[in-house]
Amino acid sequence: MADGQKKAKVISFINFKGGVGKTSNTVNIAGELAHNFGKRVLVIDMDPQANASVWLMGEDRFFDMYRRGAPPRQTVLRLFTAVKNSRRYDIDDAIIKNVYKKDSIAPVNLDLLPAEYGMINLDLRLTSGLALSILKTILHNDGRFPLIRDRYDFILIDCPPSLSILTCNALLVSDFYIVPTIPNYLSRIGLNILSSKIKETVASFKPDLILLGIILNLGNPQAQAYHNAVRMIERDLKHLKEEQIVDNEAKIFKPPIRNLIGIAEAAENNILLFDANGGNYGTPKDLYQKLAQDILSHPYL
Repeated sequence: MADGQKKAKVISFINFKGGVGKTSNTVNIAGELAHNFGKRVLVIDMDPQANASVWLMGEDRFFDMYRRGAPPRQTVLRLFTAVKNSRRYDIDDAIIKNVYKKDSIAPVNLDLLPAEYGMINLDLRLTSGLALSILKTILHNDGRFPLIRDRYDFILIDCPPSLSILTCNALLVSDFYIVPTIPNYLSRIGLNILSSKIKETVASFKPDLILLGIILNLGNPQAQAYHNAVRMIERDLKHLKEEQIVDNEAKIFKPPIRNLIGIAEAAENNILLFDANGGNYGTPKDLYQKLAQDILSHPYL
């Protein structure tokens, strides 16, 4: 690591509720940071659904892992299993360098530590207290240089939609977390529970974990219910700060990412929005660039 260069900021994207735009936020913010802001970024996919891996690798390349006779690919699952069984491992065998490859653009500094579907029951196989620190061990990589956190500016982690052992592993190595949510009544209640549970569960092993902020996804600004929900989320965030459950610098990031067809099309076509052009992509592409800029402007980053 060059003199004066800081270690990577590690940020988990987490919500106990699925379908809130968590994976879309993780991969598209990663793409913005790498392509438009010149950052070196690693995405770690801790979600057994592996949606971030499929989006970044492309469907064909991801499912090649399951093809009969295909050489085994190192993944989060294989690394966790190796550490659990005290076998040798090397994270460099698992990280896919410059994972987002398209003919239309030059390679970007965006790497991936992929998930796979076999992680679905991994929690059942990880029962000891040491299981909470496996990802920390993996990122240490037996002390091989350069250390993983010295290679990147940002490490973004896509967490499962639950406070599982995999999620706790992610939070243990994180400096910060971001909560993607939908501005509606039920999601707003979930935000309060999520913040309290993270503080309660993580306090014993990660007391300095900080909520950076909230991303509002999939809303309809034309609806009055949307604005009512946003006001309630603003009020709840203020209350969480007063109760010292979250940090005083936690914010609602802007702009909100509206419910736009271009985002769904980008996911279906395994395209990151920084690389999307024409059609329905213009508005979400602009929103994500501004959102990444707002995140980078946070005083802790």
